[in-house]
Amino acid sequence: RLFMGCDSLRYIDWQTNRHEVLPLVDRSDSGNPFYGLPQRTLVYCPQEADATLEKNVINTLYPNAWHASAISLDDSQPVEVPYAFTTERATVARAFTVGQKSTVYLPFGFNENQTSAMGRFYQYDGYDYVNRAVKFKRVLETSPGVPYLFMPAATQITAEGEIPVGVTTAMREVDDGMFGTWEGKKWVENPYDIYGYTATATADMPGGQFVRVVAGASVRPMRAWLKLSTIAQSSAKALGILIDEEDTPTGIVDITEGKRPQANELVNVYTLDGKLVRAGVRMQDSLRNLSKGTYVVNGKVIIIGKE
Repeated sequence: RLFMGCDSLRYIDWQTNRHEVLPLVDRSDSGNPFYGLPQRTLVYCPQEADATLEKNVINTLYPNAWHASAISLDDSQPVEVPYAFTTERATVARAFTVGQKSTVYLPFGFNENQTSAMGRFYQYDGYDYVNRAVKFKRVLETSPGVPYLFMPAATQITAEGEIPVGVTTAMREVDDGMFGTWEGKKWVENPYDIYGYTATATADMPGGQFVRVVAGASVRPMRAWLKLSTIAQSSAKALGILIDEEDTPTGIVDITEGKRPQANELVNVYTLDGKLVRAGVRMQDSLRNLSKGTYVVNGKVIIIGKE
């Protein structure tokens, strides 16, 4: 009962005991040395070569060939992977909404077949000063320890195959870019150059934007944010997003603050996922003859009819 009550234990490192193959890890067996160990805790230890491994157990029997049958991570506590290995199945126990973008920062690397089954991943590609929007480019393969904007096609991230799991090295916020956290993060003071992603619309601005972070804001483990010092002196409270699907920009959302457009002012109309519907139309004509649905016009969410 050595591990009873160790709910915050991130990993057990018995991988150096290669001279002795340990009993099969079974957290539910009161006679097993790993009894009571939390299911989320990673266990590095030598097991029989053909052993059926419990979830979150890494077999270290053979040097340079450490592997797991299944790894499942969640964001309820900090995530720590001290040594790299491969797994046959990877799961992130976090609820996603299909078609609603989120930020992800994962220790897994996925190939093209795996990413296409889960949704679409976009990597930060700089800031577009002309359109005043953050640029993201779609990637077909992902790498461990790289933050992405993610458009899910399912409610959970799950993949099977030969999946690399990387060491959870902390990112250093040196220059502008997109950064992630394994521990979770809270900003005690107002950061002047940090923007966090919000998928939910509020009374002041639509969802699907990067919004300037204020004191008290926080993110859970395996999430990401933007650091953009070069535009920090601007008054923008939210940043538009420019999505590059296949070398062609297809989704710009431009958020303007503190000014109500005049009837003759030219505006753009977008869908909630950032696709341009109309460009350079007069405000008074912006919604004319549009189909029922939800649109973003001049930074405001407008619902036409009943969806």
